[in-house]
Amino acid sequence: FVNFGGANGGINASFNVSSVTYNGTGDYTINFTNALQDNSYTVVGCAQEVANNGLPTFSPYQSSPFTTSSARVRTALGGTSLINSPQVFAVVYR
Repeated sequence: FVNFGGANGGINASFNVSSVTYNGTGDYTINFTNALQDNSYTVVGCAQEVANNGLPTFSPYQSSPFTTSSARVRTALGGTSLINSPQVFAVVYR
């Protein structure tokens, strides 16, 4: 799991997450401390509401497949407009 700041990817709390790379607005790569056995896992998450903008969605980044060492995710408003959320929460299930 990981709880990180959406403006810079700074980790607040985590388990088996070494870092979060901030790729740009609403675009993050979650890097695992220990590689997973394969890339057949699920990432579930949510993002904190952005003042006066609404509740962002959380989803895997469609153009970047999961690897055993990282997962790329995004937060967006209306499904397409990437946005930084104050906090992002993600859990990886295998």
